[in-house]
Amino acid sequence: MHHLLRRFAPSYPQPPLAGVRLRSELDEEIATENRAIAHIEEAIDNYTPPRCEFCTAWAMDWCSLCERPMCEDDAIADGICIECDAELLS
Repeated sequence: MHHLLRRFAPSYPQPPLAGVRLRSELDEEIATENRAIAHIEEAIDNYTPPRCEFCTAWAMDWCSLCERPMCEDDAIADGICIECDAELLS
C-alpha cells in the first residue's frame, strides 16, 4: 500500500488548500491587530476633552449654531450657547 501512495503522489509542489492559512500569515495578522489596538489605547490615554469656550469647565456639548464647545451652565435650551442666544434675542 505504501508503494501505491508514493506512485500516485505528485512530485511538484501543491498550492495550499483553499481556506488554509499559513502560521506566518496568522502571526502577521495578529501582530497587525495588536498594533492597531495599541494605537487606539494610546489615543484614549492621550485624549483631553475640550474646555468650554466661555469658562474653564469641561465641555459637555457643542452649540448647534456656532459649534463652540460649552458646559452645562453656559448652554441654553435646545443646545444653544449663551452668546448665540443673546444674538438671537437682540
